[in-house]
Amino acid sequence: MLELRGLSKNYGKVTALKDVSLTIKAGEAVALVGPEGAGKSTLFRIAMGLTPPTDGTVILAETDLADDPIGLRSSIGFVPQGRALYESMLLFDFLRFAARLKGVGRKEVLGEIRRVGERTGLGALMNSPVARMDLKTKRRVALAQALLAAPKVLFLDAPLAGLDEKAKEEIRDLIVAIRKEATLCVATDDLDEALAVADRLIIMNGGRVLADGTMEELLAAEETLVRFVLVVKGPKPEELAEVIQKLKVVTETERITTRKPEMAGIEITATAGDGVKEAIKAAVAGAQWDLIRIGRKALDLRGIYTRLTGV
Repeated sequence: MLELRGLSKNYGKVTALKDVSLTIKAGEAVALVGPEGAGKSTLFRIAMGLTPPTDGTVILAETDLADDPIGLRSSIGFVPQGRALYESMLLFDFLRFAARLKGVGRKEVLGEIRRVGERTGLGALMNSPVARMDLKTKRRVALAQALLAAPKVLFLDAPLAGLDEKAKEEIRDLIVAIRKEATLCVATDDLDEALAVADRLIIMNGGRVLADGTMEELLAAEETLVRFVLVVKGPKPEELAEVIQKLKVVTETERITTRKPEMAGIEITATAGDGVKEAIKAAVAGAQWDLIRIGRKALDLRGIYTRLTGV
Protein backbone atom coordinates (compact mmCIF):
# COMPACT_ATOMS: atom_id res chain seq x y z
CA MET A 1 0.00 0.00 0.00
CA LEU A 2 1.14 3.54 -0.79
CA GLU A 3 0.04 6.29 1.58
CA LEU A 4 0.66 10.00 1.04
CA ARG A 5 0.01 12.14 4.08
CA GLY A 6 -0.30 15.92 3.83
CA LEU A 7 2.24 16.36 1.04
CA SER A 8 3.17 19.91 0.12
CA LYS A 9 6.00 21.18 -2.07
CA ASN A 10 7.10 24.78 -2.46
CA TYR A 11 9.71 26.13 -4.85
CA GLY A 12 10.31 29.56 -3.38
CA LYS A 13 7.01 31.40 -3.67
CA VAL A 14 5.60 28.82 -6.08
CA THR A 15 3.43 26.07 -4.58
CA ALA A 16 3.62 22.90 -6.67
CA LEU A 17 1.65 20.73 -4.22
CA LYS A 18 -0.61 21.71 -1.34
CA ASP A 19 -1.69 19.31 1.39
CA VAL A 20 -2.23 16.21 -0.77
CA SER A 21 -3.30 13.06 1.08
CA LEU A 22 -4.03 9.81 -0.76
CA THR A 23 -4.16 6.11 -0.01
CA ILE A 24 -3.50 3.74 -2.90
CA LYS A 25 -4.14 0.09 -2.12
CA ALA A 26 -1.97 -2.76 -3.31
CA GLY A 27 -3.01 -3.91 -6.78
CA GLU A 28 -4.96 -0.75 -7.65
CA ALA A 29 -4.69 0.93 -11.05
CA VAL A 30 -4.86 4.68 -10.48
CA ALA A 31 -4.53 7.61 -12.88
CA LEU A 32 -3.57 11.11 -11.82
CA VAL A 33 -5.18 13.27 -14.49
CA GLY A 34 -4.98 17.02 -14.91
CA PRO A 35 -3.52 19.74 -17.11
CA GLU A 36 0.15 20.59 -17.36
CA GLY A 37 1.33 22.12 -14.10
CA ALA A 38 -1.30 20.33 -12.03
CA GLY A 39 1.34 18.80 -9.75
CA LYS A 40 1.26 15.23 -11.04
CA SER A 41 4.97 14.85 -11.80
CA THR A 42 5.94 16.58 -8.55
CA LEU A 43 3.74 14.15 -6.64
CA PHE A 44 5.39 11.20 -8.40
CA ARG A 45 8.91 12.43 -7.66
CA ILE A 46 8.09 12.89 -3.99
CA ALA A 47 6.38 9.50 -3.75
CA MET A 48 9.49 7.84 -5.18
CA GLY A 49 11.92 9.68 -2.93
CA LEU A 50 13.52 11.63 -5.77
CA THR A 51 12.38 15.01 -4.42
CA PRO A 52 11.90 15.79 -0.72
CA PRO A 53 8.54 17.31 0.26
CA THR A 54 8.33 20.66 2.01
CA ASP A 55 5.81 18.99 4.34
CA GLY A 56 4.24 15.56 4.62
CA THR A 57 5.10 11.89 4.68
CA VAL A 58 5.23 9.00 2.20
CA ILE A 59 4.52 5.50 3.52
CA LEU A 60 5.26 2.54 1.25
CA ALA A 61 4.60 -0.99 2.45
CA GLU A 62 4.15 0.34 6.02
CA THR A 63 7.61 1.98 5.99
CA ASP A 64 8.32 5.71 6.01
CA LEU A 65 10.19 6.53 2.82
CA ALA A 66 12.38 8.98 4.75
CA ASP A 67 13.64 6.13 6.97
CA ASP A 68 14.82 3.90 4.10
CA PRO A 69 14.83 5.80 0.77
CA ILE A 70 17.38 3.56 -0.94
CA GLY A 71 15.84 0.29 0.18
CA LEU A 72 12.32 1.29 -0.81
CA ARG A 73 13.38 2.49 -4.26
CA SER A 74 14.03 -1.13 -5.16
CA SER A 75 10.27 -1.65 -4.79
CA ILE A 76 9.49 1.03 -7.36
CA GLY A 77 9.48 1.05 -11.17
CA PHE A 78 9.45 4.39 -12.96
CA VAL A 79 8.87 5.59 -16.53
CA PRO A 80 9.55 9.34 -16.54
CA GLN A 81 8.36 11.88 -19.08
CA GLY A 82 10.41 12.21 -22.25
CA ARG A 83 13.60 10.36 -22.98
CA ALA A 84 15.37 8.78 -20.04
CA LEU A 85 17.33 6.01 -21.75
CA TYR A 86 21.03 5.47 -22.42
CA GLU A 87 20.53 5.39 -26.16
CA SER A 88 24.21 4.76 -26.96
CA MET A 89 23.89 1.27 -25.45
CA LEU A 90 22.62 -1.97 -26.92
CA LEU A 91 19.29 -2.92 -25.39
CA PHE A 92 20.77 -5.90 -23.52
CA ASP A 93 23.55 -3.77 -22.03
CA PHE A 94 21.10 -1.08 -20.97
CA LEU A 95 18.80 -3.55 -19.23
CA ARG A 96 21.75 -5.27 -17.55
CA PHE A 97 22.97 -1.89 -16.29
CA ALA A 98 19.49 -0.96 -15.03
CA ALA A 99 19.06 -4.34 -13.35
CA ARG A 100 22.32 -4.00 -11.44
CA LEU A 101 21.31 -0.50 -10.31
CA LYS A 102 18.09 -1.99 -8.95
CA GLY A 103 20.01 -4.53 -6.93
CA VAL A 104 19.40 -7.62 -9.06
CA GLY A 105 22.10 -10.17 -8.28
CA ARG A 106 24.63 -11.07 -10.96
CA LYS A 107 23.29 -14.61 -11.24
CA GLU A 108 19.71 -13.38 -11.66
CA VAL A 109 20.36 -10.59 -14.20
CA LEU A 110 20.10 -12.71 -17.32
CA GLY A 111 16.85 -14.28 -16.20
CA GLU A 112 15.39 -10.88 -15.36
CA ILE A 113 16.33 -9.47 -18.76
CA ARG A 114 14.71 -12.42 -20.50
CA ARG A 115 11.59 -12.05 -18.38
CA VAL A 116 11.02 -8.36 -19.06
CA GLY A 117 12.05 -8.80 -22.70
CA GLU A 118 9.34 -11.39 -23.22
CA ARG A 119 6.82 -9.34 -21.24
CA THR A 120 7.32 -6.25 -23.41
CA GLY A 121 7.91 -7.94 -26.77
CA LEU A 122 11.58 -6.95 -26.94
CA GLY A 123 13.17 -10.38 -26.83
CA ALA A 124 14.41 -10.28 -30.43
CA LEU A 125 15.95 -6.81 -30.10
CA MET A 126 18.50 -7.37 -27.35
CA ASN A 127 21.48 -6.74 -29.65
CA SER A 128 19.95 -3.62 -31.20
CA PRO A 129 21.15 -0.10 -30.32
CA VAL A 130 18.47 1.79 -28.42
CA ALA A 131 19.24 4.91 -30.49
CA ARG A 132 18.01 3.24 -33.69
CA MET A 133 14.63 2.27 -32.27
CA ASP A 134 11.44 4.20 -33.05
CA LEU A 135 9.58 6.07 -30.30
CA LYS A 136 7.08 3.27 -29.72
CA THR A 137 9.87 0.72 -29.19
CA LYS A 138 11.76 3.08 -26.91
CA ARG A 139 8.61 3.38 -24.81
CA ARG A 140 8.61 -0.43 -24.55
CA VAL A 141 12.23 -0.25 -23.44
CA ALA A 142 11.29 2.26 -20.74
CA LEU A 143 8.55 -0.07 -19.53
CA ALA A 144 10.93 -3.03 -19.58
CA GLN A 145 13.47 -1.32 -17.32
CA ALA A 146 10.64 -0.27 -14.98
CA LEU A 147 9.58 -3.91 -14.64
CA LEU A 148 13.04 -5.13 -13.63
CA ALA A 149 13.25 -6.57 -10.11
CA ALA A 150 9.45 -7.03 -9.99
CA PRO A 151 8.54 -3.69 -8.35
CA LYS A 152 5.57 -3.39 -6.02
CA VAL A 153 4.55 -0.01 -7.49
CA LEU A 154 4.85 1.25 -11.07
CA PHE A 155 4.88 4.99 -11.73
CA LEU A 156 4.28 5.88 -15.38
CA ASP A 157 4.50 9.61 -16.15
CA ALA A 158 2.77 10.48 -19.47
CA PRO A 159 3.60 7.06 -20.98
CA LEU A 160 1.66 7.71 -24.22
CA ALA A 161 2.84 11.27 -24.90
CA GLY A 162 4.13 11.88 -28.41
CA LEU A 163 2.93 8.60 -29.88
CA ASP A 164 0.67 8.30 -32.91
CA GLU A 165 -2.74 6.70 -32.45
CA LYS A 166 -1.66 3.20 -33.51
CA ALA A 167 1.38 3.27 -31.23
CA LYS A 168 -0.73 4.62 -28.37
CA GLU A 169 -3.11 1.69 -28.71
CA GLU A 170 -0.26 -0.83 -28.59
CA ILE A 171 1.44 0.73 -25.56
CA ARG A 172 -1.91 1.22 -23.82
CA ASP A 173 -2.70 -2.48 -24.30
CA LEU A 174 0.71 -3.36 -22.85
CA ILE A 175 0.10 -1.16 -19.79
CA VAL A 176 -3.29 -2.79 -19.23
CA ALA A 177 -1.66 -6.22 -19.51
CA ILE A 178 1.07 -5.50 -16.95
CA ARG A 179 -1.05 -3.60 -14.45
CA LYS A 180 -1.98 -6.85 -12.69
CA GLU A 181 1.67 -7.36 -11.76
CA ALA A 182 2.02 -4.29 -9.51
CA THR A 183 0.17 -1.32 -8.13
CA LEU A 184 -0.09 1.04 -11.10
CA CYS A 185 0.05 4.85 -10.89
CA VAL A 186 -0.21 6.72 -14.20
CA ALA A 187 0.03 10.48 -14.71
CA THR A 188 -1.55 11.98 -17.81
CA ASP A 189 -3.29 15.11 -19.09
CA ASP A 190 -5.58 13.02 -21.31
CA LEU A 191 -8.83 11.90 -19.68
CA ASP A 192 -9.51 9.19 -22.27
CA GLU A 193 -6.07 7.67 -21.68
CA ALA A 194 -6.65 7.74 -17.94
CA LEU A 195 -9.95 5.89 -18.32
CA ALA A 196 -8.36 3.30 -20.60
CA VAL A 197 -5.64 2.20 -18.17
CA ALA A 198 -7.01 2.89 -14.69
CA ASP A 199 -10.05 2.09 -12.59
CA ARG A 200 -9.68 5.05 -10.23
CA LEU A 201 -9.21 8.67 -11.27
CA ILE A 202 -7.54 11.35 -9.16
CA ILE A 203 -8.27 14.71 -10.80
CA MET A 204 -5.65 17.36 -10.00
CA ASN A 205 -5.07 21.00 -10.75
CA GLY A 206 -3.04 23.74 -9.11
CA GLY A 207 -1.22 21.27 -6.89
CA ARG A 208 -4.45 20.03 -5.31
CA VAL A 209 -6.62 16.92 -5.54
CA LEU A 210 -10.02 18.09 -6.78
CA ALA A 211 -11.79 14.73 -7.06
CA ASP A 212 -10.98 11.10 -6.39
CA GLY A 213 -12.92 7.96 -7.26
CA THR A 214 -14.01 5.48 -9.87
CA MET A 215 -15.99 6.75 -12.83
CA GLU A 216 -19.18 5.54 -11.17
CA GLU A 217 -18.31 7.27 -7.89
CA LEU A 218 -17.47 10.57 -9.58
CA LEU A 219 -20.72 10.52 -11.55
CA ALA A 220 -22.72 9.61 -8.44
CA ALA A 221 -21.25 12.58 -6.57
CA GLU A 222 -22.60 14.89 -9.27
CA GLU A 223 -26.17 13.78 -8.59
CA THR A 224 -26.26 16.08 -5.56
CA LEU A 225 -25.72 19.09 -7.85
CA VAL A 226 -27.57 20.72 -10.73
CA ARG A 227 -26.19 23.03 -13.39
CA PHE A 228 -27.80 25.71 -15.48
CA VAL A 229 -26.61 27.90 -18.33
CA LEU A 230 -28.03 31.40 -17.87
CA VAL A 231 -28.00 34.18 -20.48
CA VAL A 232 -29.35 37.61 -19.53
CA LYS A 233 -29.60 40.95 -21.31
CA GLY A 234 -28.61 44.06 -19.38
CA PRO A 235 -25.92 43.40 -16.75
CA LYS A 236 -22.20 42.93 -17.00
CA PRO A 237 -21.08 39.33 -16.36
CA GLU A 238 -19.63 40.20 -12.95
CA GLU A 239 -22.89 41.93 -11.95
CA LEU A 240 -24.90 38.91 -12.99
CA ALA A 241 -22.62 36.54 -11.07
CA GLU A 242 -22.81 38.72 -7.96
CA VAL A 243 -26.62 38.63 -7.90
CA ILE A 244 -26.86 34.87 -8.56
CA GLN A 245 -24.19 34.00 -5.98
CA LYS A 246 -26.39 35.54 -3.28
CA LEU A 247 -28.81 32.62 -3.66
CA LYS A 248 -28.17 30.13 -0.85
CA VAL A 249 -28.42 27.09 -3.13
CA VAL A 250 -25.76 28.38 -5.54
CA THR A 251 -22.29 26.98 -4.92
CA GLU A 252 -20.39 28.21 -7.97
CA THR A 253 -20.70 30.42 -11.05
CA GLU A 254 -18.47 30.62 -14.10
CA ARG A 255 -18.56 33.15 -16.91
CA ILE A 256 -19.36 31.95 -20.43
CA THR A 257 -19.14 33.83 -23.72
CA THR A 258 -22.24 35.15 -25.50
CA ARG A 259 -22.84 36.10 -29.11
CA LYS A 260 -23.90 39.68 -28.37
CA PRO A 261 -22.00 42.19 -26.22
CA GLU A 262 -25.16 43.43 -24.48
CA MET A 263 -25.77 39.95 -23.09
CA ALA A 264 -24.05 38.26 -20.15
CA GLY A 265 -23.80 34.53 -19.59
CA ILE A 266 -22.80 32.31 -16.67
CA GLU A 267 -22.85 28.64 -15.82
CA ILE A 268 -24.39 28.02 -12.42
CA THR A 269 -23.71 25.11 -10.07
CA ALA A 270 -26.29 24.69 -7.31
CA THR A 271 -27.41 22.16 -4.72
CA ALA A 272 -30.02 19.85 -6.23
CA GLY A 273 -33.58 20.43 -5.07
CA ASP A 274 -36.97 21.75 -6.02
CA GLY A 275 -37.35 25.36 -7.08
CA VAL A 276 -33.73 26.11 -8.06
CA LYS A 277 -34.60 27.21 -11.57
CA GLU A 278 -37.48 29.36 -10.32
CA ALA A 279 -35.19 31.02 -7.75
CA ILE A 280 -32.72 31.94 -10.46
CA LYS A 281 -35.49 33.37 -12.63
CA ALA A 282 -36.80 35.39 -9.70
CA ALA A 283 -33.34 36.83 -9.01
CA VAL A 284 -33.04 37.94 -12.64
CA ALA A 285 -36.52 39.49 -12.59
CA GLY A 286 -35.80 41.23 -9.28
CA ALA A 287 -32.77 42.91 -10.84
CA GLN A 288 -34.99 44.02 -13.75
CA TRP A 289 -32.92 42.27 -16.40
CA ASP A 290 -34.26 40.48 -19.46
CA LEU A 291 -33.99 36.69 -19.27
CA ILE A 292 -32.82 35.38 -22.64
CA ARG A 293 -32.22 31.72 -21.82
CA ILE A 294 -31.95 29.35 -18.88
CA GLY A 295 -31.23 25.70 -19.58
CA ARG A 296 -30.30 22.65 -17.54
CA LYS A 297 -26.86 21.23 -18.27
CA ALA A 298 -26.15 17.54 -17.80
CA LEU A 299 -22.58 16.53 -17.03
CA ASP A 300 -20.75 13.40 -18.08
CA LEU A 301 -17.25 12.60 -16.85
CA ARG A 302 -15.75 14.91 -19.47
CA GLY A 303 -17.97 17.70 -18.20
CA ILE A 304 -16.92 17.04 -14.61
CA TYR A 305 -13.25 17.14 -15.60
CA THR A 306 -13.71 20.39 -17.51
CA ARG A 307 -15.63 22.01 -14.66
CA LEU A 308 -12.94 21.10 -12.13
CA THR A 309 -9.85 21.90 -14.18
CA GLY A 310 -11.08 24.53 -16.61
CA VAL A 311 -9.72 22.64 -19.64
